[in-house]
Amino acid sequence: MLKIILIFFMSTLSIYAKADSSLSCKSEIVKNRGKSVTELVDGAETIVFARATAYVHDDSKKIFAGYYIFNIVDNIKGEMISTIKVWGREPYERIPKSYIDITLIHNNLNLDSLYGGATGILLVDDNCTLAPQFYIGWNYLIFDRILSEFSYEPINSPSLDKFFKAVYSNSNNANEK
Repeated sequence: MLKIILIFFMSTLSIYAKADSSLSCKSEIVKNRGKSVTELVDGAETIVFARATAYVHDDSKKIFAGYYIFNIVDNIKGEMISTIKVWGREPYERIPKSYIDITLIHNNLNLDSLYGGATGILLVDDNCTLAPQFYIGWNYLIFDRILSEFSYEPINSPSLDKFFKAVYSNSNNANEK
């Protein structure tokens, strides 16, 4: 069973996922493929729209080279926080090509049955760990407690992005804003 550990430090959220050794990561991803936006939103305790602002090298975690600091642009669902710390691989040196057309990609998604996703990169070693990779300065839609290819989704133009707007409208906070 997937165990997600959330550690709150004042208004900072630290996210990393660790699976039991008996768990196949691919089976967890497969389990989350085909879910609707509503199911992803309902399954997440916290959803934020955040900008990757820094990467800190830290080898204290066996499988990670360090962690990212995200500044929150918008708390979409869950507890109000101002920053997030996400453990992951070293940042992209250049903007990934898939990020350039991400709004077009999102606008062609079937929101009732999601497949694909630009992130949610997995490393399989002795154990199975979600190990995302980001581009510093880019914005992301971050779902906690979800092992999915949409867990850390890049967003280029929120006002034009069908996926972003669907997540926002399905969140508990949408009517409060």
